[in-house]
Parts: sequence; structure tokens; C-alpha cells
Amino acid sequence: MKKYNNVLIINWGGGLGDTLQFLPIINFLNKELSIKKIFYFSNKNEFFFNNILKDIKPNNLHVIDFLGQGFGFKIRDIFYTRKILKKLNIKKFDLIIDNQTRFGNSLVFKSIKHDEYISPCINYLFSKPFFFLKKEKNIVQRIVNYFEKKLKKKIYLNYNLKNFPYKYKIEAKKLLNNNNKYIGYSILAGHPTRLRNFNIDEIIKVANYFSKKFIPVFYIEKKFKKIIDYIIKKVPKAYFPEFKANQRLKNPLLVTALGNETKFNISINNGIMHMLSLSQSNLIIFFDENSDKFKPLRKKIYSYDCKKQNTSVEKLKSHQIINYVKTKIAL
Repeated sequence: MKKYNNVLIINWGGGLGDTLQFLPIINFLNKELSIKKIFYFSNKNEFFFNNILKDIKPNNLHVIDFLGQGFGFKIRDIFYTRKILKKLNIKKFDLIIDNQTRFGNSLVFKSIKHDEYISPCINYLFSKPFFFLKKEKNIVQRIVNYFEKKLKKKIYLNYNLKNFPYKYKIEAKKLLNNNNKYIGYSILAGHPTRLRNFNIDEIIKVANYFSKKFIPVFYIEKKFKKIIDYIIKKVPKAYFPEFKANQRLKNPLLVTALGNETKFNISINNGIMHMLSLSQSNLIIFFDENSDKFKPLRKKIYSYDCKKQNTSVEKLKSHQIINYVKTKIAL
């Protein structure tokens, strides 16, 4: 097997969810290929692997943090690509995995000196070696499909993180003890401009319905005080475990660990959904759109595509949510 000394991963989305979504791909690459160094670049100046995700950062991963936000959008960025190699003190990349699909950006990133290049842009036309593949809607599946063709075998990504820190597992078990059964709820969009939240009164009905057998666990940041107070008022058994967690352990990995302690989790398309996808519990996701694009690829994940049902997340009624859960989970 060829040894890869330097691999560049361009994960264009850049948000926390985008980073978590790509982690199984990174782990797959480290398992299948002999890689000395992986360099990771995203579009936003939020270097999660250097802060809140540092506990699960692969040992050979190095974050590129010296390029400005939006690098690659301008054709003149081509003239800076040699400086990237000089800054990293390497002559070329053995492999570049470019997950974005814009034509102009692909021209820029392919101009970085390399041996192999993977991009789903224009059905992988820029890729080297080139395999004709139809571009999948799912962001992660696009890369999986290419490696299936290249390696000539079926690939199943492992979402069970082997290097997951034990301290988060212990904290989660303290917060959610084995004497009770739990259902997790992630009900708010990560950005206030994205109107894809559950109707709060409808999700409260869902929580109260299942609270006959399961304690409802809500993954909500303290800054949403009005919503939290309203839930506490309307859902007698509502529990917010992160509020009681050790301050040093309050980060996305704790949410993943908490997800492992639940019977199942209900979420919309947000960053917490990707945190929960790295747990091993059943996960039910209600998408307004792009379910085919962002749905995690592991087993025991079920997606309700509101667009295909001619509705939206905020218009879902409690009985629709409950009935869908019942079709997927044995209670």
C-alpha cells in the first residue's frame, strides 16, 4: 500500500456540525491508508480541533489556521498556493481531498501541488485518478463513493470513536443514572436566522407523552433562558443534565456521551444532531430540507424529510412526531 506522507482535507462548510460530520472520514483514512500527516482546512476561522474537539483530534492531524476566511473564492488565490506549501515546509501533498463543489474554488485548490486529487465537482472531473461517478447529494457519501471505486471494496464508516475520552463517559453516567430511562431532545437551530425549530408547544406535548416511561432530557444552552423556563413550567419531568455537569467537561463530547445513555434521541438538523450521531443510540432527525445531504451514514439513524411530506419542522404536530417515532423505535 502506498504511504501518504502529507494529505490535505478541505472541508468547506467549516461549522461545528460540518467538522463532526467529517470525523468518521478522517478516521477511515487513518485506518485504511498509511498517513504521516493530515492537514485540515475549513472555510471559517473556527478551529474546533484546536479547542473544543481537541480531546478527539487524531494525533496526526494539523489544522491550517493561517489562511483567511473565504480562501479559494478568488482565482487570484492560485498565486498564494505555493506559499501554503512553503509555510508547511513540504514540497507537495500526496493527496488532496476537496469536499466542495464550486468550479472556481476547485481550480484554486487543484493548483496546489499534489500527486492525487479528489473532488466531487462536475462528477469528479477534476479528480486524479479520474473515475466517472455521479455526485451524491450526501456530503460524506461523495467521498466514500470515490474510495469504494479506488479501493474496489464496500466501505462502512465507523461512527464509534475508539479514542473517545473516558472522562466524558463517566460524567454522562453520573448525570443519567441507570435507574431511569431517558429520551434526548434537541429542539433549537444553531443560528437564530434559521427558522427550522420545532413548535415549542408541540414538542412539549411529545415530551409529556413519552415522559410516562422516559425522562425527557433537553440539550439546550443556558442562553435560551425564556425557552428553558417555559419548558420547566410545562414539562414537570424536564431535565437539563448539562447544567449540572462539571464545568471542565461542558463541550460537544459530553453531549455525545449523554446521547449514549438514552433510549433514543430526537433532533432537528443542527450541530447537536452531529454530536448525537457519534453516539450509539437511535437518533431520529426531522429535516426541513437537505436530509439527503446532511444525514449521518451510520445505522440506527432515521430521518423524516418534511419537504417530501409537504410540510416544515415548525408546522409538525405532536401526533406526527410521535407516530413517526413509534414506527422506528420499539418502546
